Amino acid sequence: MFKYYKNSLLILLSDQTHLERYKSYNLSYTNNIRELYVNDQNLTNIPFIPTLEILECINNQLTSLPSMPLLKELLCIGNELTSLPSMLLLKELCCSHNKLVILHNMPLLKKLYCCHNKLESLHDMPLLKELGCPKNQLTSIPNMPLLKELWCDKNQLTSLPNMPLLKVLWCSNNQLTSLPVMPLLKILHCDNNQLASLPNMPLLKVLHCDNNQLVILPDMPLLKELWCDENIQLTPHLQTCLRN
Repeated sequence: MFKYYKNSLLILLSDQTHLERYKSYNLSYTNNIRELYVNDQNLTNIPFIPTLEILECINNQLTSLPSMPLLKELLCIGNELTSLPSMLLLKELCCSHNKLVILHNMPLLKKLYCCHNKLESLHDMPLLKELGCPKNQLTSIPNMPLLKELWCDKNQLTSLPNMPLLKVLWCSNNQLTSLPVMPLLKILHCDNNQLASLPNMPLLKVLHCDNNQLVILPDMPLLKELWCDENIQLTPHLQTCLRN
């Protein structure tokens, strides 16, 4: 399926017939392509398309991607990728369920979802607002001062950076012994860590902190849901679940 948008070309490959038409098409035509959607096509490679700005290639058999110097949005979930090319203009990346061991620096990135990979570290991402990186091998999270939502459960984290704008944090199943001050936080899942205390979180509404080493909880006047089982030293009357 080929669709024109002004001077650019959008290609949607929705079945194997369209895929074969695309493969046999003159690749010089790709100089006009701005968006390419090739999900669920058993692709093993994608051609170099110098004008490409958006690429969706979910659930294929890709082991690598070509250089894409103008790319701004990439969704490549469910492939066999071990690395990605340098993409300095990229703003949104969803690369979960691959075999990535490293990501290149992407200074303009605002959203990153990279769960179920083999990442051991991440670059600084000063503009990032959303990060989902569960089930990797991360030992630290870089400074991200604009971050608002973070999912980093099931890693090897021992600490977290300052995140003054954070509103949602899922950090269960790590090795955390403390948490930074997060004055805007509303949702916290920190089960299965080594936390002995929690910072003040005056706006918190949901707290799951099972299986830690908590002795006392801070004042949380807006709290509506609390799970705090398996904290042996915590005051007995707090060993309950509150639901709204």
